[in-house]
Amino acid sequence: MFKLLEADCVVATSVVGSLSTDYKPGEYVVLDQFIDMTKNNPHTVYDEKAFCFVDFTTPYCENIRSTLIAACEELKISYHKTGCYVGVDGPRYETAAEVKAFGLLGGDVVGMTNVTEAIMARELGMCYGSVAIISNYGAGIADRAILREDCYNKTMEVLDNTIAVIKKFVEIIEEYNECECHTKNADMLYTNL
Repeated sequence: MFKLLEADCVVATSVVGSLSTDYKPGEYVVLDQFIDMTKNNPHTVYDEKAFCFVDFTTPYCENIRSTLIAACEELKISYHKTGCYVGVDGPRYETAAEVKAFGLLGGDVVGMTNVTEAIMARELGMCYGSVAIISNYGAGIADRAILREDCYNKTMEVLDNTIAVIKKFVEIIEEYNECECHTKNADMLYTNL
């Protein structure tokens, strides 16, 4: 949809669970990496008639990331400059063993939507970045069962900060210039005959 509207970039928010006590509920994370553990989510904008190879060394646009970091700094909110997002299918929450494994793999936070968005944006040659809101500790770290209501309440508790970050981002971003996200698109589009 955004591509059809001729948007150059997408700035998203994500609500995530923490895989570590270093990443606390109520804090923000400007994502810089992801690990895709999804099985059922769409993984491409292409159908069975075409496909492409896309570089994902840096899956999030550095221009968007640096502007989100500047926004968080100006607002003096508690945030992390980097974070690895582990993408899962959901809607169930993770087991304690999964949370431990994801942390051992290098993940910092876990969520259900961000990976698909980042992949499709890159395939379309669009810049994509996300600031994640930590709503809870993951299973085995939390001292009780994870409830949807608790995640929702934490998200609503910091909603004003989330809105402020996006507003500040729009305020301070320089006139948009194409960056390497556009050239990292597909190096070649293949078609299946």
